[in-house]
Amino acid sequence: MKALSKIHGILSALALGGLLAACQNDQIVSPIEKSSDAISNQNARGVTLTRLVKQDNNSIQYNKSGLYFGKISKLEKADTYTEYTYGDIFQSTKKLISAKQFNKATKQLVSQYDFQVENGRCTGSYNSKNGHSYQYKYNASGLLEEVLDSHPSYLNGWNKAKFTYAYNASTNSYRLTRIDKSDAAGPLDEKIFTYTSQPNNDFPNLDYIGYEVEPYLPIFGTFSDVLIGSVEYNHFASGIKLYDKYDYVLDSNGNVSSRSREFHPQGKANASMSMSSVTFQFSQNWQGI
Repeated sequence: MKALSKIHGILSALALGGLLAACQNDQIVSPIEKSSDAISNQNARGVTLTRLVKQDNNSIQYNKSGLYFGKISKLEKADTYTEYTYGDIFQSTKKLISAKQFNKATKQLVSQYDFQVENGRCTGSYNSKNGHSYQYKYNASGLLEEVLDSHPSYLNGWNKAKFTYAYNASTNSYRLTRIDKSDAAGPLDEKIFTYTSQPNNDFPNLDYIGYEVEPYLPIFGTFSDVLIGSVEYNHFASGIKLYDKYDYVLDSNGNVSSRSREFHPQGKANASMSMSSVTFQFSQNWQGI
């Protein structure tokens, strides 16, 4: 755990020393990318990639050249923007991705996550603004199995989220069915997932998963082969029950063009609800640096 809390310090030291060298064997998978193989600077010009470029009024940019070609570089929202940087950890096979969010008006740092990546999977992260550190564990199939959130404010210093999957024989794939969160005293809350029959064409996790799984960095494994249909949330101590139902419209290429959300603030069984929608735009002509 101490090692995780030092990630931000490691990043600063490497940057100051000029040691964030470009990696020759990049295994970090890009959003909306079909292959986990790195795309080198030499052949990047001949590769056509589809990217999510708009999410309502939020715009997304990607690296246009170099060893991190096609990987997200900036997420711009109404009041904030997030910059993503990539590099190696000196004398290590691990990689480091930094996501820094800034206030647009003041340019002040709002939050910073530093993700430690090994063999294409995030194994640890650290939030330098609030002091939370996270450890990520995966099963033999490479599916995210557990997230351990460490912070002094928690009972015994930790919260834990356990991920459960079900095998779907018809598609030969696993789907996340539930997330159970607990602390040293016992269960805290649960999330239960159902699915549509529409294929998940590398659609970002958005607000479905949570638990510090960054939606635009595909370094946490695969959660399902189809799009999420509903999420049921139950918080045991407070009795809070929430329910979200999702419907999607796909474009001619199978990418999500819009998502509607039916939100039940008092649980699935309660008729009280509100509706909202989000539009998405995918393109091969994406912006970046």
